[in-house]
Parts: sequence; C-alpha cells; structure tokens
Amino acid sequence: MTMQIKFIENKAQCFSQIEALLFSTGEEVLEEDMALILSLDLEQTRNLLREMQENYQLSDRGICLLKAENTWRLASKGEHHDMITEYTQVVKKNQISKAALETLAIIAYRQPVTRVVVDEIRGIRSSSTIYWLLENDLIEEAGRLEAPGRPILYRTTRDFLRLVGLESLSQLPEFESFKDDEEKNQEENTSSTEQSVKEEATDQDETC
Repeated sequence: MTMQIKFIENKAQCFSQIEALLFSTGEEVLEEDMALILSLDLEQTRNLLREMQENYQLSDRGICLLKAENTWRLASKGEHHDMITEYTQVVKKNQISKAALETLAIIAYRQPVTRVVVDEIRGIRSSSTIYWLLENDLIEEAGRLEAPGRPILYRTTRDFLRLVGLESLSQLPEFESFKDDEEKNQEENTSSTEQSVKEEATDQDETC
C-alpha cells in the first residue's frame, strides 16, 4: 500500500526520470532496469510507460515512446521523417572523408583543374570522389580544357568557402606554409626515431 501511494505522489517525477534515462541512453532500456532505478515494481513501471506512450501520441511533441518485447525507447514520430532525412543529408555533407578532403584541397589550389591532374597528384583515380563533391555542391564544372578530348575543368563553389569559413579564395593559406609544416614534422619524426635508436643501443650496451 505504501508503494502505491509513493507511485501516485511521484508520477510526474517518474515520468521525468524515465524520459531522461531513455534520452541519454539513446537505445532500448529494459523494463526491469527502469523498475529497479525508480524503486518501483515491474507492473507499476509498465503502467507508467504505457501512460507516457499515450501522452506522447496525443500531444504535439515530435517524439514517441516505442515498445519492443520488454524494452522501451524514444523515437521521432513518423510524420517528421522527411525533415529528419533532409537534416541527416546536411550532416553527411559536412562529414568529409580523407579522400574528399585531399581532392578538394587540390582543386582549391589548382583550379580550374581536370580530373586527370587530380589523379596524377593523388596517385589514384578520383572519379567517385569528384562525383561526391559535385553532388554535395562543393565543386562545380568550370568549362572544358582546350586539349584533345576536351576534359572537364573543376573549381570550388561558394559552399566550399562556407565550409572552410572563408569569404574568398584569396584567403586560402599559402601552399608553401603547408609544405614548411610538413618538412618540419618530417624532421621532428626523423630526430625522434634517431633518438629512440640511440637510447635502445645504450640500453643494450648497459645490459651487456
């Protein structure tokens, strides 16, 4: 009887705790685990979850509560599928692979440039990467080179500038600065390797 009174008095708090738990985990949570955390019996926890599920469905909120066997999780309502898909495409656009970054950097510094030149610099075919950059509006066609076959020239777009936080291509860092940094890193790595070899040789001498 005491448990039932506690359950009624703290219902709003229990709703809040369940919502926080499901939101923070981002995955299914067992009914038994929630009952343990809330210090309620299993049936009381199920009643809470069913009531929450009904409240979500009747409200204008964008989420719902889904049940699968003895687990529950928060999910977005189906009516918002198109909007969420559009957002994930935007996020995916900003998640650029290493290959895309390499290709984009070459085009940015050598534009307008053909795919063949990009391939020669990277040492690997870049067709699929260039297609991805075109699809995501980071590069665009800039005419054709007056040469046999008239290959397509590519250049970066305004979306590229927005991505890298620049107002114009003139703000791109000087290419030589990257070269200097790379040479410096190589020197540091060589020095570190030589030091490690010397230390190892010293250790062996001491052991002998």
